[in-house]
Formats: sequence, C-alpha cells, structure tokens
Amino acid sequence: MSWTDTDLVEIRPARRGLGAFARVPIPRGRIVGAFQGPVARFPKGANGIEFGDTDLHMLLELYEDERQLIALTLPDLHEPVNRINHSCEPNCVLTGIHGLTMVAERDIAADEELTFDYRPITLYPIGVPCWCETPRCVL
Repeated sequence: MSWTDTDLVEIRPARRGLGAFARVPIPRGRIVGAFQGPVARFPKGANGIEFGDTDLHMLLELYEDERQLIALTLPDLHEPVNRINHSCEPNCVLTGIHGLTMVAERDIAADEELTFDYRPITLYPIGVPCWCETPRCVL
C-alpha cells in the first residue's frame, strides 16, 4: 500500500536483515516513496501498548493518549520504502503535509543504503533495535 519509486530504490540485504538501497544516484530533494497503509487502534494496558498478535513491520504514530495508540500500519515488507532502516545520521527525511513522504535529504550515491531517523516522528519499531552503527548513535 505504500509507494516507492522503484526506478530509484530496491530491497537488498543490509547489515542485518533487509534494507532499501539506491539503484542509481538520487539527488537531494527527490521523492523516493510515501508511507500508506491501514490505520489500527491499539489499546494501552497495565504493561503498555497491547499489540496482540499483530504481524507488522512498523507502526507510524498518528495519535496517542493514555488509553490508546492509533497508528498507520506498514505491513507490506515487499515495498522498499517500508524497508528504509533507521540511522542517527540519515540520508532521507519524512516531509509533506502529513509527514508521510520520504525525500532524499542529501545526494545519495548508487548502492548506498537509504536511512532516516525514526526518533522525531515517534515511529514504533516492533522488536527492532538500532543498527545504525554511526559514531553519533543516540539510541
């Protein structure tokens, strides 16, 4: 349901698991993809957010209060934009009216992994630790 410009980006093996990589040089400011998916409600219990048996890669927070998390779900792991990994020194950024459009923050070389910083947008990774391995890693 998300969209990726597959002329620019493809899924490949990353340091751990899979990631999104530039097929060709991508200039700064170029849209590489956009997040889209079903919206789900997750209640909060005594132990925090209750994801249940949800089989998701990531959730993008839309609204959260003391009772619930309402999130855009990103279940399609075959869509390269949904495979863009976290980095504390990213080369992509989310932008757009609703902050769901992925754009190259700087020029990206062919074969370079696309990354973005999950922290400013309160992205809920499900069981995914920080693998960025940058000297400025803050997670």
